[in-house]
Amino acid sequence: MLPPSVSPRPRTSVGRALPRLLPCDLLLGSVLVGVLASLAGCAGTGPRGEAAVAEVPPAPSITPDRVEAHLASFDQIWETIRDVHYDPELNGAPWDELRETLRPRVAAARTDGEARSAMEELLASLGQSHFGVIPGEVYDELDRPSGPDGSPAESGSAGGESGAPVASSRNPGGIGQPGFDVVVVGDQAIVRRVVTGSPAERAGVAMGWVLSAVDGHDVSKGIAALREHLDGGEAELVLRRMALANLAGDPGETARVTFLAEGDASREVTIELIPPKHISEPFGNMPRTAVDWEITRIGDIGLFRLGIFLHFSVRLELEAFLDENPDLRGLVIDLRGNPGGIGFMANGICGHLVDESNLRLGTMLMRDQSMHFNISPQATVFGGPVALLIDGGSASTSEIMAAGLQDLGRARLFGSNTAGAALPSVFVRLPNGDGFQFAVANYVSTGGSVLEGSGVAPDEVVWPERSRLLEGVDPPLAAALEWIRQQ
Repeated sequence: MLPPSVSPRPRTSVGRALPRLLPCDLLLGSVLVGVLASLAGCAGTGPRGEAAVAEVPPAPSITPDRVEAHLASFDQIWETIRDVHYDPELNGAPWDELRETLRPRVAAARTDGEARSAMEELLASLGQSHFGVIPGEVYDELDRPSGPDGSPAESGSAGGESGAPVASSRNPGGIGQPGFDVVVVGDQAIVRRVVTGSPAERAGVAMGWVLSAVDGHDVSKGIAALREHLDGGEAELVLRRMALANLAGDPGETARVTFLAEGDASREVTIELIPPKHISEPFGNMPRTAVDWEITRIGDIGLFRLGIFLHFSVRLELEAFLDENPDLRGLVIDLRGNPGGIGFMANGICGHLVDESNLRLGTMLMRDQSMHFNISPQATVFGGPVALLIDGGSASTSEIMAAGLQDLGRARLFGSNTAGAALPSVFVRLPNGDGFQFAVANYVSTGGSVLEGSGVAPDEVVWPERSRLLEGVDPPLAAALEWIRQQ
């Protein structure tokens, strides 16, 4: 969902081969732009001449062994969906018939593209998101760090000719923070928040500035290139993470960053990355992740901002804050840009907002069981008005929490539509080297809404206008504060 001034871009067939990434996926980076650009360059050859020319079938470009690898991959996909799809009826897809029709096409494939097309058609018959085949070359690139132009990251100077991209010496897997956050509107990554006391603030970075380039790499051009291949509500989620991935590095490393300030005046500054306030606690195979949250007061109203659901201590800090501030008139919960994380963290946090028992945020539906997101009662419960901020960067657990509180009538939602990316999914490597993504559950809110694909709609739509950000006003936050004051 784009603001009225932004028109959606046309889709291309290349986009269907790209994964709908897990909400907490940390592999996004500017490398994706380079991969997409290379794929798009091969997508067509221009209009044909008017004269009719007999087409000669191309010679096979794959070996018999490669065909066998594709057949093994087709079989793995078909069997996996048959055995683990959360709907035993496979959403009505004629699974056995499709195997009989499509497997021979794989066996007769003369190119990797022809074989992959049959697998994509098989998955498309489900008519559901989070099912896809990722070409091996894309999957390889997503699975390794890279430099700003899509090439492998190399050590190098931050200098170079003015305006020219240079190799970054920063660690592309680092968890250092730039000291500011952005929201993507159209093709621009606009600064929405600057961390107090951070190097970014000391360098003069302000709300409403546009993140133009990092080490000479044009961020807006990268956003535009990637947006052309994104489908559905997850665009803002992916684009925001891509924009910030350009700044990846270890704490203490620096980045040469160019902004468009007020009046689109170009401002270049050097920003030192700062340590995150917290690092995610060990959980499964999740990599170390920066986890930031803020719990403070704006006058007589509390503000609880959470960047990701990956640290259990946040609930304890919220509880302590509520205990120490019994005079709060209301509470604003900011989940904008929060890609999700550990789902059950929302159960405990919401226990501080609801004093009734036996309430739930929703249900996760799997093949053999259902997982209910029951709200966990807490000793300290805030009974005042609650406003919750969401946008296209809010996904997964953020959507579960937002939809649940909205359905229960416990929170009023401000901002824009969420990503519609609530399903847990798995990525595996196929025998032919491609990646295979498949969802393992479906999610339904307590009010019966299916969040996948549609997301959560706010009660009050408020767009992050750059003109107001330049004035130091965060429109969704301002609207939420005003609503609470009127209660």
